[in-house]
Amino acid sequence: MLRYLDCSQTSLIEKLNRYLCKTGRNTLPDDGACFGLALVWLQKMAEGKVEWFYNTIDTIIQLPDHRFDEIEILVEKFFALVEWAQNSRKYVEGLTQEDIAKILDIRWVETSLFAGSSQEMHKRLRERRHPIMHVMTANEHAIAVFQQGMYYYVYDSNNPSGRASVFLNKELAVAQVKYCLYDSFDIKAPETLGIQIYSIRPNHDAFVAPQDPTLMDIEAFNEPDSDSAPLTPTTFSSCTIL
Repeated sequence: MLRYLDCSQTSLIEKLNRYLCKTGRNTLPDDGACFGLALVWLQKMAEGKVEWFYNTIDTIIQLPDHRFDEIEILVEKFFALVEWAQNSRKYVEGLTQEDIAKILDIRWVETSLFAGSSQEMHKRLRERRHPIMHVMTANEHAIAVFQQGMYYYVYDSNNPSGRASVFLNKELAVAQVKYCLYDSFDIKAPETLGIQIYSIRPNHDAFVAPQDPTLMDIEAFNEPDSDSAPLTPTTFSSCTIL
């Protein structure tokens, strides 16, 4: 019989916390890491390495606890990426999640509080020539939307599949956004939506997390292209306002 694998952030955090306990560190809070996971997912989408993101989550959740040593570097790297994006204020005094430009080490980001109907949201998510990335927050939850041409990818860390939903229709994408931020919490979406939106357009193919020596002992954040390739520190490329 096939076993259903729950790859939601609840399962991921539960497994990461067992690893952190084993290594004698503070665990992640039960209220989740949706903001950090959304940013890391966008990063890997921009790099064209989203399968690494998905496969890493699958590996962490599936591997028995007694085999943590086999994937220690992988877990440390993934945890560092999510931890920095989710809890950067712990490492830089005065920094908050709203300081997304500083978290990503980019020039700046367009930030707005969207207050409009679903139809107005359709206009916000109009088709564009260049990839556009959004972090959207409401009801203490964060999701990510990646637009590329006619494709709309909606990532919600609460999705048990651990994957983004893909749409060729912005109306369906907006419906998914409303579901993730309202309906999934049994909250009826109001006529006028109240969603905080952070929008970014990457300038370059490389869009990778800054190294912060306070986060971890190993020296690398960027995964190697092959098993033999060395791990090297990397930084975020600059991004522009939409």
